[in-house]
Amino acid sequence: MIDFNKLTKEHKDMFPKAGIIGQLLKYIEETKEFKTAPSVIKKTKEASDRLICIVGVMRFSKTIANILLKKLLLDLYYEDIEIRYVHSELIKKWEINK
Repeated sequence: MIDFNKLTKEHKDMFPKAGIIGQLLKYIEETKEFKTAPSVIKKTKEASDRLICIVGVMRFSKTIANILLKKLLLDLYYEDIEIRYVHSELIKKWEINK
């Protein structure tokens, strides 16, 4: 299970200058990369990037973050990608960012 409260606190420490607009723009960019990724593996990596952006947005607006999260989950469903693989990729990238 993803602990969003913990991740938002860590995100603030890792990216103190991040703002909601920048996180939303990054989410849009990562969504485009997700849509055009040529394989499930690449889509999974892009989905984890989207999830990192969602965590960033969550620092400022849980409502907007929840909307983005639902969109991500719907995209994963349509692509037949399990969230556990996205979570695993998120953990790897998160440790690198730390």
